[in-house]
Amino acid sequence: MIPLKGKQGWIQGILAALMILGAWWGHGQLDLWYQSTLVSPPQDVQRANEPPVRPSNGHDQAPVEDDTTTPQPPPLPDGPKLAIIIDDLGWEAEGTDAMLALPYPLTMAVLPDGATTRNDIESALAHGHEVFLHLPMEPLGGYKGRPQVVTTDMEDGEIDELVGGYLDQMPEAVGVNNHMGSKATADRRVAHRVLTLVGARDLVFVDSRTWRASLMCEVATELGIPCAFNHLFLDNERRLEAIVERLHQAAALARVQGQAVVIGHVHPVMAHALETTLPQLVEEGIHLVFARQLALLDEVCEDCT
Repeated sequence: MIPLKGKQGWIQGILAALMILGAWWGHGQLDLWYQSTLVSPPQDVQRANEPPVRPSNGHDQAPVEDDTTTPQPPPLPDGPKLAIIIDDLGWEAEGTDAMLALPYPLTMAVLPDGATTRNDIESALAHGHEVFLHLPMEPLGGYKGRPQVVTTDMEDGEIDELVGGYLDQMPEAVGVNNHMGSKATADRRVAHRVLTLVGARDLVFVDSRTWRASLMCEVATELGIPCAFNHLFLDNERRLEAIVERLHQAAALARVQGQAVVIGHVHPVMAHALETTLPQLVEEGIHLVFARQLALLDEVCEDCT
């Protein structure tokens, strides 16, 4: 944390505190926005009268063998650290190629069961990014689309089968974060079951915090599983100026707190905002790191409420 001295320091401290409070207030609205921005899967994948299919490896054919390996991140640097997670890869989203080509360490959260799930994972690794499973979880109000979500009325065995199948699709994943989930992440039994599966594979969890009542990092702490949580959504507004402003807010949070995890989504405006803004943030002393690195800092979440 940068020490604040004198009148200017007090003003900077007050501004930073207001940004943090504003981000917290917005959590109650995020899940409704998050659902409203979801793009429907392609028609050749989503069939209204066909029940969800959960193959063990997510493909009809055998998995493609390749020599792609999970990148090993360097030791964490001193100074403000910022981890940026990009959600919703794997479903042919516009802007995917531009996002994956960015020459910065980003965490790519890939949805399962998508037409480009496997390709996006391999491309992310080839470009030096890390991969998370973007785990679909039940929101308030319900969700019947695809990929199938983890719901609160599932038995433990059903959760095991669904989440295990999703993890099998991306063995390269080093962590998990939730897609939607305002209802499921607030259910202690579901949180415990999901996190037990995460811990069994030595993965970390990042709570997207789509709902302020989420219990994911609290339960992770009880289980001794590394957990971090999202401090800020970058693209509540999909305008370049708005996203750039949020990136600077994220940098301010990293300076005040020493570290921050933020989330954006894969689309062309997000890719353009990162391309134009990240060089400036790096020049100003912000260290871009992987989300897994921040989750592992203390091995468990120290501030889960």
